Amino acid sequence: MDAIDKMIAELDQEAQIKRERLAAAERARISETMARDWAKKESDLQLRAQQAKKQVEKNYQQALNRQSSAAKQQKIVKQNEYLTQLFEQAYQQMIGWTPEELQTFVENVLERLPISGTVTFHAGLDQAAHLDDTWVAACQSDLPYQIKAGTPLSEAGFLVDDNGIQYNFTYRVLLEEYKKESRERWLQIIQKGG
Repeated sequence: MDAIDKMIAELDQEAQIKRERLAAAERARISETMARDWAKKESDLQLRAQQAKKQVEKNYQQALNRQSSAAKQQKIVKQNEYLTQLFEQAYQQMIGWTPEELQTFVENVLERLPISGTVTFHAGLDQAAHLDDTWVAACQSDLPYQIKAGTPLSEAGFLVDDNGIQYNFTYRVLLEEYKKESRERWLQIIQKGG
């Protein structure tokens, strides 16, 4: 019986060693799997953190750009308001011209018009008092065409009608044309504080 007990003890010992090896291998496999899973989760977490950081930076840059754009837009609006104010002041100055200043301005314009024959001259209501028949007769001698007085305009300034072709010199139209042509230059002057 000693031999049988010895065999059973050896078999138990071998089984015990086998169980321990299997348990150690299983623990190693579980430990390796857990380490791999943990490393993957840690990597995913770092990737998400980097993506979140990039998104925060992107959002910050966009907010900064919007703020900068809004400030630039506000500056442009103020400059345009100031430019509009300047042109309104010019309009008021033109309306306030003395009769001599008005007549000189109109004569200079009429001398430069490329027309001939007979034209109809329409003055604004306020200007018509200073650009009457006496004035027309006086400046007629310097012009290569004939002028006849037309009905007064509701707007300040004057208009020359050459058989359907109208040369519009109403003050608002003149100032708008000048503003379109010189707007950028005026904005640069305003930006420089001039």
